[in-house]
Amino acid sequence: KALPTPAVPPQVAGRCSFIVPHKNRRCRFTVVPGLDRCGAHREDGAASSGARIPCPLDPSHSVYESKLSQHLKVCTKKRDDNVMSQQP
Repeated sequence: KALPTPAVPPQVAGRCSFIVPHKNRRCRFTVVPGLDRCGAHREDGAASSGARIPCPLDPSHSVYESKLSQHLKVCTKKRDDNVMSQQP
């Protein structure tokens, strides 16, 4: 017999309304006043900044396509690789 899934908790003021599917709870990030989702889950951000693509240096995170050139200059993976290459 399948176990019943618990109900998703109600939305809390000042917190993101996105439901994290595999945790069956709401995102706990704070939101900008007047919005109901955090920056990671805001759907309108993709339209203004283009599609999100995996970082070419470190695919564990993604960046907006329009901001890729700036991101490549400041990506922490690049910094970490530079530090490792300078080690004796």
